[in-house]
Amino acid sequence: MAVIVRKEKIIRDRKVMAVQYLPRGILSKENRVRAERLDNFLKEKMPAIAREMHELGMLDGPLVKKWHSLGVRLREFADDRSLVDPKDRDTGLLWDAIRGHCPKELLAGSQDRLGRDEEEVPRREGHKYDHFHYCYEAGKLEWEEFCWIQRWTDWISILESPGLIRDLRVFQALGDEVRKMRRYPSRRRFRSILRGLRQHFRTRRYRDSSVLSADEIQCIVSEAVSESARSG
Repeated sequence: MAVIVRKEKIIRDRKVMAVQYLPRGILSKENRVRAERLDNFLKEKMPAIAREMHELGMLDGPLVKKWHSLGVRLREFADDRSLVDPKDRDTGLLWDAIRGHCPKELLAGSQDRLGRDEEEVPRREGHKYDHFHYCYEAGKLEWEEFCWIQRWTDWISILESPGLIRDLRVFQALGDEVRKMRRYPSRRRFRSILRGLRQHFRTRRYRDSSVLSADEIQCIVSEAVSESARSG
């Protein structure tokens, strides 16, 4: 399929909105019509999402809650095959199409505490691992499953290690262990925990964790948490 992407560009010292159909190549009439339909939908939908989240007090609340809530709303249409081609979503083209109609309040910026200036382009914008991709994936989980995470960057670290999220029981076990702690782990300790888990649940050298029982997974996660404490 195809999507319409809108981006501001400077041409002859003037700021203009450039519009293009992606991916590049020959575009059938059917795909053009579908891309235009999606574009018109996003033009209405994204501001509506921002208004709804504002009314619910989510735009100025905790970032984890804010971005999870956005993800839930993105899933409402991103999974609709009559509107979105799954390939456009999985390659990240959908996120670029969304960004062209997205109010500033829903864009990643300085408030996401990732160390970027407000106007700086996010590192992975327009790719699969885009801010909206992180939100979309978070939205697949119920808030009760997700709320143990207190830093959005921790979710990004988990998601960028697919072996840790491929089997949801690993994520759930990690949540159980974190909830037992006196306080939420520091960034350094959280990264240490994930390093330990990646040794067991690798991304490239696939390990079929389905053969493990829930107790075995819990034991592996518990050991990784304990080891992170010993390593400082």
